[in-house]
Amino acid sequence: MNTIHHHTAALIRKLESIAPLAPEEKAALLRLPLRLKTVAAHQDIVRAGDSPSESCLIVAGFACRYIITAEG
Repeated sequence: MNTIHHHTAALIRKLESIAPLAPEEKAALLRLPLRLKTVAAHQDIVRAGDSPSESCLIVAGFACRYIITAEG
């Protein structure tokens, strides 16, 4: 199993832990165009004002959301 398929299979398992997926839904997920990217610590994934053109799925580690205010 290649790395990308492995991560898609993990996504399918996670989604199925919440609700069953129809075979067509699983097949659609397996057809999604995927790109693996490593993001370093303290690197923004999306910034305020960005218009993202893709979705992100974290397969290892964690992320947080934050806002920088005028007071810092």
